[in-house]
Amino acid sequence: MKIDHLAIWTKDIERVRLFYEKYFQVTSDEKYFNATKNFESYFLRFEDDARLEVMRKPEITRSERDGLNEPLGLAHFAISVGSKEKVNALTEHLRQDGYQIHW
Repeated sequence: MKIDHLAIWTKDIERVRLFYEKYFQVTSDEKYFNATKNFESYFLRFEDDARLEVMRKPEITRSERDGLNEPLGLAHFAISVGSKEKVNALTEHLRQDGYQIHW
């Protein structure tokens, strides 16, 4: 057995797709759209065939958990880039592109 894919809700699937294509070299399937459910998604495939699905429904924006209004999505998942040096290089690339890095 294996995990087929992880899925996350997002408000902007195009932005998320472009982020993973640029920084993690994923390939994207064509956008899936279900007009009846007003649902759209992309499957993003990593080099080792692991997949991440990014999904959007306009009415799904936030969730209530423990009295906090938090974005829907996944708590976290880990992507291995191969070495500490590659982590540092990718972190610097993200920082230079304007992303805030929180440690």
